[in-house]
Amino acid sequence: MIYILHGNNIEASDKYFKSILSKFNNWQKVYVSATPDLEANLNSIDLLPQPKVIIAENIFKGKINPKLFENLPTDRAVIIWEKSEIPAATLKLYQKAAKIENFKLPSSLFYFLDSIYPKSANVLANLQKLNESETSLFWQISNRFLLLSMAKLGFSQYEAGSASNRQMADWQWQKIQTQAALFQKDTLNRLFSSSLTVDSLIKTGKTALPPKTLVSLMLVKYLEL
Repeated sequence: MIYILHGNNIEASDKYFKSILSKFNNWQKVYVSATPDLEANLNSIDLLPQPKVIIAENIFKGKINPKLFENLPTDRAVIIWEKSEIPAATLKLYQKAAKIENFKLPSSLFYFLDSIYPKSANVLANLQKLNESETSLFWQISNRFLLLSMAKLGFSQYEAGSASNRQMADWQWQKIQTQAALFQKDTLNRLFSSSLTVDSLIKTGKTALPPKTLVSLMLVKYLEL
C-alpha cells in the first residue's frame, strides 16, 4: 500500500501518520530523505526477506517517477509525508497508485495570521477564535514572522520557501510581501525573536500563562494595539 500525506496542518497529519505506522508494528522501518534512496529501497532484493515499510519525508521537491509504484510487492509499503501542500497537478500522477490525504489548516488560523500588522483592529479578536494546540499555534506564528522578515529584506519566493520548508504559490508570496510592507524591520525582528522565546518558555514549563494570553501580550507590546 502507498500512502501520501500532505498539507499544512502538521499536527493532524502527524496523528494520522502515527496511526498508519502502528499498522506495521512487525515490519522493518526504513527512513529515506531523497528520491534515489526511495527508488533503491523499492527495487532492492533483500537476502533475508522481511516485510518493509519505507517512510519518506518532504521528498516531493525532487521528481518521483510514478512508475516506481507500479506492481509494488505485497511485502512493501510506502508512506510519503509532506509537511506542505502538494500541487493538484502533481498529485494526479499518483491517484491510481496511492491513498492520498490532505490536511488543511482551519481558515480561522489564516484570518488571524493575515490580520497581524501594526495597530490592527481585528488581530486579538481573531486570536480568540482559534482552537490550536500550543505547538502548532506558535510554530505558525514564528513561521509567519520569518516569512515577513524575509520579504521585508528582499528575499525571493524560492528562498523564503526553502527557509520555511514549504512551497508557496505566487499569490501566497504576494500576500506576504503586502503584509510585510506594513511593518518596520525592527518590529518584525522583535516579533520573531519574541515568538521563539515564548515558545521555549512554554515547552520548558517556565510559564503557567495560557498560550493565547502570551500571544496577546506579545502582540499588544509590538503592534501598538
